[in-house]
Amino acid sequence: MKQHLAELDQHIQDMLTLRRELTHRYEHIEAVISDSIEALDETVCNGKVCGLIEQDNEQNEPQK
Repeated sequence: MKQHLAELDQHIQDMLTLRRELTHRYEHIEAVISDSIEALDETVCNGKVCGLIEQDNEQNEPQK
């Protein structure tokens, strides 16, 4: 029983650590976006968010 509780406690601690890391990443991305959407690059968003932003920017650009 003690081992099971210890494993549950470890799992909870791991989840809390993950939550802190994700919160930090979110706050960092939010700060970059608020500074300038142009500042987003592959190092900030690993190509996933950037691809979506680039697609959105292309769709919303005025037609020439």
